[in-house]
Amino acid sequence: MRMRIEPLPGREDEITCALVFAPVTQTPTAPLLLIQRPDAQDGVLGRRGWAVASNGLRPRLVERRGDELWAMFGSELSWHVQRGTPIAVRERDGELAGRAIWPAIARGRQPPMPASEEEDAPPPPARPAPPPPVTAPLPVAPPVAPPVAPPVASPPTPILPPEQARTGGGARWLLVLLPLLLIGAGGGYWWMNRAEAPAPAPPPAPSPAPVAAPTPPADPCLDLATILTACPRERLATLPPEVQSRLAEGLLGMEGRPALGLGLSLLITAANRHGPAQMALARLYDPAHFRPGGAVGAENPARALDLYRDAAAANIAGAAEARAALVARMRQEAAGEGAAADRARTVLRQAGIE
Repeated sequence: MRMRIEPLPGREDEITCALVFAPVTQTPTAPLLLIQRPDAQDGVLGRRGWAVASNGLRPRLVERRGDELWAMFGSELSWHVQRGTPIAVRERDGELAGRAIWPAIARGRQPPMPASEEEDAPPPPARPAPPPPVTAPLPVAPPVAPPVAPPVASPPTPILPPEQARTGGGARWLLVLLPLLLIGAGGGYWWMNRAEAPAPAPPPAPSPAPVAAPTPPADPCLDLATILTACPRERLATLPPEVQSRLAEGLLGMEGRPALGLGLSLLITAANRHGPAQMALARLYDPAHFRPGGAVGAENPARALDLYRDAAAANIAGAAEARAALVARMRQEAAGEGAAADRARTVLRQAGIE
């Protein structure tokens, strides 16, 4: 199946371009098209822009013209694709498929950021809430039993012999017993007052040690250690472009294809609105800075020229100089002969540079 890209300027419904497939055997009413860039890993265009995973785009209008099928789009497609970028298109559940180079097409107005992707996957399971803080129990002082007063012993009653009772010796015994009675009464009074005295207050209980508040969990979408395993991909598209650019820089400095692919996807998304991200992405495609085995699969001087131009328009330092240096290299290559010279001439012509 063949595919070409047609610009559609001046339409009242703001349709800017059409993907034309031929020949077709049937006419799908609302095909879901997955639009990818073969020169970038895991880059699929969706309603939120380029992302690692996306549900694709549905055309605004589908028309059958002879054996051709015209799938028409607006700025949701043309805004995100630079001139000279190769794209590959396939229908998710159908026969439409093809490849082409993106021509010079007006980008249109910047599309608003939708609330969510069309036909989103179910949200990830909610993470359990952290357990409540554990508070140490207060120490309880042991009960203090009140003191028990010993019983007061009554002095023994002396038994007089019969002869002393008869002879009047009781007076002498009273003189002996009177001091004993006074001593006994004084001792009983002392024991009674001692028993009624208040018990000493127990020592104050020690204050419990303070319990440190639990540390709130870190955001897995802002931590490079967890962004690949615990961050929902849908949330990455809602981050501010400067945060996306910072995370992309960290991921592109890591090893492994998952980190490089996610870093490139974040950088492409940020480059739609962020001048520093445009500059960083241009350097990835610039042949002078291209690194084999890196985030992008091949150098792309045409894409680098467009990104340098956008970064220079955003007053990013060094963007205009980098674009001028790349133009000089392309002109030097175009002055020669062979496939490299033909490619350089094509790049300069597409960029509108004589």
